[in-house]
Amino acid sequence: MRFDPTVMPFADLLARARRKDCAHIVWTDDAAARAAARVEPDREPKYRLRGTRWRHVPMTPLQALRANAAAARKDDDGIRALLSPRQVALERRIAAAPDLAWPVVVDLPLPEAWSQVDAVAAKASGR
Repeated sequence: MRFDPTVMPFADLLARARRKDCAHIVWTDDAAARAAARVEPDREPKYRLRGTRWRHVPMTPLQALRANAAAARKDDDGIRALLSPRQVALERRIAAAPDLAWPVVVDLPLPEAWSQVDAVAAKASGR
């Protein structure tokens, strides 16, 4: 199927596709269509991840990127599949004690992130 601009302007097609979250990649050899398809940088990277308890689990940048996509799908099992046993164990501990002051560690370097969550866990254990 080919796009017919006489039926719908390209900008309208693109806007509809984006609303349905299916305009991730656009191929075109038309300069006007290319300009319309320009993607703005994400104003809040890892937005979906930040809205979940996973925001407290230290992750590599790649894990966080993939976990953010899974969080958008509300796919906790998909996130768990990306993580190490230590990370999964921490998530379970966070889920069991949500009232603790778990730090948000999205985008922190791993050593610093682990240091912060380990401090909360140790304090909760009375160590």
